[in-house]
Amino acid sequence: MIAALFFATGIVVLSLWLMNLLVAVITSSFQIIREESKRSAFQIEAPEEPTAEEETKSRVSGLKRLYDTTHVFWVVLIAFDLVVQSLRSASMGPTRRAFIMNSETVVTLLLLVEIILRFVCDWRGFIYSKRNWADLILA
Repeated sequence: MIAALFFATGIVVLSLWLMNLLVAVITSSFQIIREESKRSAFQIEAPEEPTAEEETKSRVSGLKRLYDTTHVFWVVLIAFDLVVQSLRSASMGPTRRAFIMNSETVVTLLLLVEIILRFVCDWRGFIYSKRNWADLILA
């Protein structure tokens, strides 16, 4: 009896989960179609061509391109910092303590440079990003 209830519950839960997964795949497919064609997935006519004024608005500054290309570096830097923090122990020697302190200082200063770079790239929209606020609070 208990096994039957277990399998019945499993079937109901898994069917709901698969239905949720199906809906997620469908919405993701429509979103990809919309992003690639820059129009609705159900729209038949071709979209309007962008004007010269719209093209100048979409230009990206050199600093923004620099930040976008170094995005992976910042993630690797944070991962390095987490690894260095995990090396800390109560019985560590003075050389390991100095290495940890020096690397923490360097990583903190580099992440400060990253926040300043983000601010300079988009100073008008900087305060509207939750990610920027979280990074400022953590810094």
